[in-house]
Amino acid sequence: MIEAIEVRNFKSLVHFTLTGLGPFVCLIGLNGAGKTSLLQALEFLGTCFSDAAGFRDWELSEILSQQTKQRTCEFEVRMRLGEMGVLTWCGVFNVDKRRFTEESVTEDVTGKVLCRLKDRIFSISDTHVSLDVGEFKYYGSIFSLYRFDKHPALAALGKAFRSLRSLGLLSPESMRGATRWVREMGLGGEGFAGFLSTLPKDDLEALQERLKRFYPDFVRMDFKRKRAGWIRLCMEERSNGDATSFGRTELRHVNDGFLRLTALLAQRFSEDRILLFDEVENGFNQELVGRLAETLWDGEWFGQKQVIVTTHSALLLNYLPDEVAERSVFLLYRDKARQTRGCPFFTLPEAHRLLEDMAPGQVMSEINLEELSARVATENAHV
Repeated sequence: MIEAIEVRNFKSLVHFTLTGLGPFVCLIGLNGAGKTSLLQALEFLGTCFSDAAGFRDWELSEILSQQTKQRTCEFEVRMRLGEMGVLTWCGVFNVDKRRFTEESVTEDVTGKVLCRLKDRIFSISDTHVSLDVGEFKYYGSIFSLYRFDKHPALAALGKAFRSLRSLGLLSPESMRGATRWVREMGLGGEGFAGFLSTLPKDDLEALQERLKRFYPDFVRMDFKRKRAGWIRLCMEERSNGDATSFGRTELRHVNDGFLRLTALLAQRFSEDRILLFDEVENGFNQELVGRLAETLWDGEWFGQKQVIVTTHSALLLNYLPDEVAERSVFLLYRDKARQTRGCPFFTLPEAHRLLEDMAPGQVMSEINLEELSARVATENAHV
């Protein structure tokens, strides 16, 4: 789980820091405040820790801030890894070389540096490992090249970064497309039916039962395997609310909200541990937003996964208990230099005061975020 992140020179995240992150994180703010940029920064790190193929989707020159002439981005991430404790990874990404030219991992408790990459030399503490990485062709992080099989804490850190999963590009049209068997969906939902068809029976039944909480007339998913491994998926539902009459709907006729919801809920069964949902409320009516909010924060469905979302919906916040909202909702805003900053929303005096008498979403609706962002930016300019 990511507990804190610092970013330098990535889009509007020129000097950005956000701390105190927990299992559920909800980012709010005006359009253009930098919410999506933060999710993109996290997604970028996941790509860097994985493999070179992921770089095909990134226009690296566009990740740099336009406010500086630097050709590097800097990151620092504090990651809690269960029994492995807390590790802090730092890295400097060189756009021209398409890789991190500096990296280090430090134990938070002891301050011990577990590994370091600097001046092309990669070394691991308490070992004889010392590599000149200039001899290797790789992209992104040294973690994409070296798997640390004999170093459990470092292996766990690499796995955590590789488990970052963004669903901000979900496209219902892509989800409706023909597919074969796949282990995971694509970023746009490609392979949707193929991924669901691989779920073990118990997992599929659990997913279907959860979907019924949102759509009471939904009955089950019906998979048909066609020639050459192609999979056809239909949704079975009650007709006109009649418990004895059923109809089958092909994916091309299923509504966008149902498809998007199914894709989100199905991430419970993926190997990914950190889930990123941009504008998570899109495609859902008011009744569904409430059930969705509860599913995102209560930990019952997503378990040990960390869920990070952005939203413009005050309604979604209304379904957060006060104590959850206080620790989970962060306001992102632009400062006087048009750089993205962030802070816990309900620590701000206006929001904290109103929360005594209002639900979290009512507070968000009551406050003029434009005026609040401008005030916070002005005050921080003098700090």
